[in-house]
Amino acid sequence: MAIDPQLQDYYRRMAEVYAGQPVAESPIERRARFEDVAARSQLPDPDGLAITEIGLPVGGAVLPVRLFRPVDADRPRLIVYFHGGRLGRRLA
Repeated sequence: MAIDPQLQDYYRRMAEVYAGQPVAESPIERRARFEDVAARSQLPDPDGLAITEIGLPVGGAVLPVRLFRPVDADRPRLIVYFHGGRLGRRLA
């Protein structure tokens, strides 16, 4: 199976940027490296999306949520992605 050309280009760009650099060792260096890698991996959002930032109150905290919706959808659909993030505890 062939690798996606867009992903292959991303890997090539990352190799060019980080080739020969030492591995980030301290938490501060690792966090900075992660932020840099994340910024380089972002693609523009596709046309036709409405993007809304909301805060969802959960157990005394506010969980940041980003809602992506097609602007001209004939009926709503939902996909939910959860990841570790900063909340630091499991949601029930």
